[in-house]
Amino acid sequence: METNFIVDNKLRKRIEDSVEYILFLYITTENHKSNTYKSETNRVIVLYCVAIMEALMFLIYEEQEKRIQKLEYKESIIVPKKYNHKDYKNGEVVISVRCSKEKTEPEIGFVELLDFLKDCKVLKEETVTRIKNINQQRNTFHLRKNNLPDCSKEDVEEALSLLFLTIEHTPRFIRKGN
Repeated sequence: METNFIVDNKLRKRIEDSVEYILFLYITTENHKSNTYKSETNRVIVLYCVAIMEALMFLIYEEQEKRIQKLEYKESIIVPKKYNHKDYKNGEVVISVRCSKEKTEPEIGFVELLDFLKDCKVLKEETVTRIKNINQQRNTFHLRKNNLPDCSKEDVEEALSLLFLTIEHTPRFIRKGN
């Protein structure tokens, strides 16, 4: 697995260590008798795989000319009550200036990032669909929820397949010295 395309040494090391940990978990889970242990360990593997893919997708995003935007409303002025909207009796009509502004990385959700990279022709529709599906499995990692779906070996294999696909193809979208 080649990761030298990741210029940030700390990020590269975290990703390499994480992949090593994932593979350790995968190997040790194989022979465990408890289905609960297997399912929960599989969920952790998926969590790590998606987290690494997300980090790599943000590296690709940094190389794109276009940016994900958000709308902001500034200088809002409330219009007098006599001009209220007929469908929103409790609402207020306002006049404001709408501006488009680049979202910061923490404001960008993973699914939004995937859709953006698909629109930029970086990711194929099929790949985005597969990543979104495995991301759904990651989103089940909530301890307060009851009746969590099992995380299967097939889910892990799909996550690993997507992870290695992402690692393999990311260098094509990264300029040297990023």
